[in-house]
Amino acid sequence: MSLAVFLFQSNFCLLVFYSFYRLFLYKETFFLWNRVYLISTLCFALFSAILRFEWLSRSSVSRELQSKMLDVVVQGRVGAGTDFDWMQWTYRLYFLGAMLSMLWFLYKLWILKSRLENPQTGQAFSFFGFKRIDSALPDFEMINRHEEVHIRQFHSIDVLLMELAAVLLWFNPVIYLYKSSIKNIHEYLADEAAAEFEGSKRNYALLLLHKAMGLSPDLTNSFLRQSEIKKRLLMLQRERSDKRALWKYLWLVPLLSSLLFFSSAIKETKSQVKIASRLKEKTAPAEFGKEDNVKQDDGEKENEQKGKDADNYGAEFPGGLSKFTGYLIAETKYPKAEFNKGLEGSVIVSFVVEKDGAITEVVVKKGISPALDKEAIRVISNSPNWIPGKQNGTPVRIKHDIRLNFKR
Repeated sequence: MSLAVFLFQSNFCLLVFYSFYRLFLYKETFFLWNRVYLISTLCFALFSAILRFEWLSRSSVSRELQSKMLDVVVQGRVGAGTDFDWMQWTYRLYFLGAMLSMLWFLYKLWILKSRLENPQTGQAFSFFGFKRIDSALPDFEMINRHEEVHIRQFHSIDVLLMELAAVLLWFNPVIYLYKSSIKNIHEYLADEAAAEFEGSKRNYALLLLHKAMGLSPDLTNSFLRQSEIKKRLLMLQRERSDKRALWKYLWLVPLLSSLLFFSSAIKETKSQVKIASRLKEKTAPAEFGKEDNVKQDDGEKENEQKGKDADNYGAEFPGGLSKFTGYLIAETKYPKAEFNKGLEGSVIVSFVVEKDGAITEVVVKKGISPALDKEAIRVISNSPNWIPGKQNGTPVRIKHDIRLNFKR
């Protein structure tokens, strides 16, 4: 899976999940359930973009009909054009942002380490099993109970997970809303336990109002975080949600199912085929080469009777291989920047001819560079519809492989 597809898919999922949270769950007092929701949906957004749920994808490719892999040699000189590659520079910008985000995260860890080693007056915070509470603070026991909840429920793990996700998705404002929301939920959970220990929500609320607001490291669970006091007071005094409102969490099931189908349906072409600015390149001549038998990834076995049985034959480009060769000669281009670099090699592309002859699931199985991979994807994706293959007289999906050999 390409980086572009991963980023698009994970960020789209985060947007959907957080929108659902704000609309239906934000005001509920099921703090533990909300914590589970935010953490689980964040993990889903990150890992669903990596995992491929093939069992959710469209009907399987025929296990009896398959093609031979075609070798195509792409050669030629490239005409004048621009060397600017938008995709390449977009990737560079992304990695620069991710690197700066990681440096900022490491800096915050260093600040945390220094605060743990040299606690300041008036501080009250915890991080994993470490607590730093100024013993001179009034109501020390209540504050200590508050921080014990953070430690016992492993809230610091959530904080670190959010920070690492923000390194990957630094450009997405939704991840920062996730970070803020999970910290609020941590405080609500700890406040609830501490107020129960105090025996009076009113007394606990007065404690929050009258505390001197010290500075605390950003990665910690801090009792004295001033910016969140108002929200904590409002949530503390809010009437507990009716248990019947728990049905809202059941909506997560169809939501997850929908996004699973979305995840499986996304094709690599969506991120690689679209070119913001096409280079003015000279069409490169392509030569049709030899045919090699290849074993398909799903373990298919070649049907030796393909083409001999009228009811069983593979998919075919209109006009046959010679026409397909002509199409490749006319359309395949050698990206100017890669040509000037002297970059050569083979790009192996897998694709499926659907029951209606459409080309889908165009994926680079072995690539060279983003530009050459993108050109291979483009030329295959733009192919006219094929004549679909048949098995027992019924149209079936047929998987093909093609190797484009780029040579100067």
